[in-house]
Amino acid sequence: MSIIIEEPKLLLDTKSPLGEGPIWDTERGVLWWVDILECLVQCYNPADGSNRTWDIGQMVGTLVLAQSGGLVLAAQNGFLRFDPETGNTELVADPDPDKPENRFNDGKCDPAGRLWAGTMVVDHMARPDVTQAVNGKAFDQFIRLLADNENMWTKVSCPDRLSLNGPPRYDDVVPFAKHVVESFPDRTLWGTDWPHPNMTSHIPDDGKLVDFISRIATSDELQRKLLVDNPMRLYWPEELNNGP
Repeated sequence: MSIIIEEPKLLLDTKSPLGEGPIWDTERGVLWWVDILECLVQCYNPADGSNRTWDIGQMVGTLVLAQSGGLVLAAQNGFLRFDPETGNTELVADPDPDKPENRFNDGKCDPAGRLWAGTMVVDHMARPDVTQAVNGKAFDQFIRLLADNENMWTKVSCPDRLSLNGPPRYDDVVPFAKHVVESFPDRTLWGTDWPHPNMTSHIPDDGKLVDFISRIATSDELQRKLLVDNPMRLYWPEELNNGP
């Protein structure tokens, strides 16, 4: 068996702050994707190199193709129908009208054609300013938000995106993540955030990110909750219920 390795080639330089959710449209021969922070739906055509954009007016977490020919968006204020011909959107449903701070972050269709999407409020510990104190006003607001909402979870990941000290230890992020893990041991998750698409300063060494775990979850019990028990309870509770 032969392996062909080619250098990656930049096809589109949009400098998007948070480009996500790519989906290939076989009918049109285009790639749909979103820029969450810029509130944009984008469509790249590799045949001619063009890239169309639509400003939706609210953050769009993901999109899927609809049988009608349009798209369905999971956005900041609910599910929207989107017509790329007119640029118009139509609200389908808002599952959290009483939680205006929520927004959809990601989702996909299942084999039956149903769109499953998840909402989020914060990511990466609300991206704290690590030059400030852990017990400072800004980070304390996040801690109180978690304390007041027992159904809210947080990831203690991505020190590479938060740190000013940088690799390999990301020392300035440790106190923040450690505080969250110890304060909410049953509602914290961890991940490398591979392949690090939003990093511009450096590509993190995932081994060093793994080393970060023992510094924020300093006991075997905390590490098991962070890496095993918590993700099982959140993502695969049926596995726990069907266990021996």
